[in-house]
Amino acid sequence: MTHDAPTKPAPRDGNGFLLASDGLPQSPHARAAALAAKGKKTDPLGLVGDDLIAGYAPAKPALEKE
Repeated sequence: MTHDAPTKPAPRDGNGFLLASDGLPQSPHARAAALAAKGKKTDPLGLVGDDLIAGYAPAKPALEKE
């Protein structure tokens, strides 16, 4: 008789999203938002596209005209 080793639950963030090896969410939109918040323009793991990350990038303040 063999016994399966107990498995540790997959790591998740505070919102319940599974985490990738870099500690950021695996879910595309949550990952893009997290990368944009860190100022990243590309995903080092290649899980989400640059255009999705750009969509979550904070808006740059408009330049004031004098």
